[in-house]
Amino acid sequence: SVIDQIPGVDKQAAMDNFPAMRVALQAGTIDAYVSELPEAISAQAANSDFVMVKLTDGFKASPEDTQTAVGVKKDSPLTKEINEALKTISSEERQQIMQDAIKNQPAAE
Repeated sequence: SVIDQIPGVDKQAAMDNFPAMRVALQAGTIDAYVSELPEAISAQAANSDFVMVKLTDGFKASPEDTQTAVGVKKDSPLTKEINEALKTISSEERQQIMQDAIKNQPAAE
């Protein structure tokens, strides 16, 4: 995981959800947490004490850890249709959709 790639990290037990991580960060129980980009942007927007740090140089993540997914019931007939629809969305359009979704989500503090 990306956490294991951080030099000198003191890895803690996983928490239940991002709101719990935000509370722990605000309280000083943890120094930081790793999340996907939408959560990082949302947390920073919701709390001026938080700052997002992008882990780029030298950090590696698998495609499974960095992709967006759509959840459907196993063997759903919708899977093929959804995958076909997703293929028509460009990378730039996906990024714009993600940014719009981030702006419209509740802060969930």
